[in-house]
This record gives sequence, C-alpha cells and structure tokens, in this order.
Amino acid sequence: MTELEQLREENRRLRLQQLALRNAANVAVSLLENGAPRQEVISHLEAGFTQAPSRVEKAGQS
Repeated sequence: MTELEQLREENRRLRLQQLALRNAANVAVSLLENGAPRQEVISHLEAGFTQAPSRVEKAGQS
C-alpha cells in the first residue's frame, strides 16, 4: 500500500468515526428534546463515544 493509499484509508476511517460520533450526539439531543432522563442521555453518549471506533473498524472491513 502506498503512502497515498494509507492516507486515503486513514481519511476514510476518520470521516466514518466523525459520522458515528455526530450521530450519537444527534440522538442525544433528540432524547433531551423528548424529555428523556438525564442519565439515559449520558449513557447513550458514553456508548456512542466508546463504540464509534469499533463501528468504524467494522465498516472498514465491509
């Protein structure tokens, strides 16, 4: 794999991770707007932020 290919793959991985994190944040905002308990929102955010890297890895394998 050339350096350019490596950079492209890293860019793709980072974009996917950014998307996963943005989605987690958007869901958290929706939960808050709909009156979800604060702890539920916090739990969702924690799960989203810890699972984003593994979701990116799975997406990269497909």
